[in-house]
Amino acid sequence: QQLNKEKQRRSLANDWQAPADDASPETFFPLKVSDYALSAHGTKADIPEIHFDIPGWHARYGSGESQLDVFAYQVTDLEREALFGRIEKIADDDDDFGHDQDNPSVYLFLTDYRCCYKTSSDQFHLWWMKGWLLVFRTNDTKDCEGFVLDFLTTTSAQNKSATP
Repeated sequence: QQLNKEKQRRSLANDWQAPADDASPETFFPLKVSDYALSAHGTKADIPEIHFDIPGWHARYGSGESQLDVFAYQVTDLEREALFGRIEKIADDDDDFGHDQDNPSVYLFLTDYRCCYKTSSDQFHLWWMKGWLLVFRTNDTKDCEGFVLDFLTTTSAQNKSATP
């Protein structure tokens, strides 16, 4: 079952349609993704918790009490590797990482195109596709992967229809 889910994720990443060269936060971020509505967007895209201080875009989505931040960066494979490395170092430096296998305070999953990093207070899902690194961040306790998959599907369809 896990292998099937990962196969579906990789297929979604491979099929994802990147934004057009003239895209902007206004044209990239959908107004609605599943039950979440866009509440703000802009170009301030720093994420201090994971030491990301590179140019990019940021949007905030909300649904009831739930808030999700989405960041978009244009990066090369080498830059993606360095950024994933920052997260790996943060997880390794965490005192509690790996000490309690039954209840770890930090969870890290890393592949060549995807990274999932969770702490007791935040969760980050990172997807690198076609020169774009998308970072999804929330402090909700509920896993936000459903939103991530819906966001990727929505933006891909939106970007495909915007391409001449």
